[in-house]
Amino acid sequence: LSPSPKALGEGELKRERGMDERLWRWAEAFEAWLDKRERDTNRKMRSIAHCAWQDFLRFRAQEPWKMSEQDVLDWVEDLVKRGLRPSTINQRLTALSMFYRYCQEQQIEKEEIIDPAGEVPRLKERKYENAYYLSLEELRAFLKAIDRELSLIHISEPTRPY
Repeated sequence: LSPSPKALGEGELKRERGMDERLWRWAEAFEAWLDKRERDTNRKMRSIAHCAWQDFLRFRAQEPWKMSEQDVLDWVEDLVKRGLRPSTINQRLTALSMFYRYCQEQQIEKEEIIDPAGEVPRLKERKYENAYYLSLEELRAFLKAIDRELSLIHISEPTRPY
């Protein structure tokens, strides 16, 4: 009968299963960073950051300290090919960069940690590119549908007894 995860502590169980000490530090830092993201922003931002990191690691399966700017550029190219919008890609790049900066601040490595996403140019976003604009005919029909007789001036409250 093996001890429960709570008895040993989750970290001890993972170490027993052979997780490298360096990788363990990065994993702990990632969990701490996600918790901080949720506290500082909200659960959605935590989820976005988590998904970005998972997607990046699936794309380039190697240790985080070995990632390069070229790895990130290749990932961005893949995201574009998958049809993600520039704003989504930029959001993911920012999340990656923030995690590397967090690791640097927390000094999880003895040497300086290089942020492979830090210098990657963000994609140009075109605001309202998917917006639907009314034609002149639709705009006229819309304005015609407004009841011009009914306004706040014409509405009076019923007299209330005092």
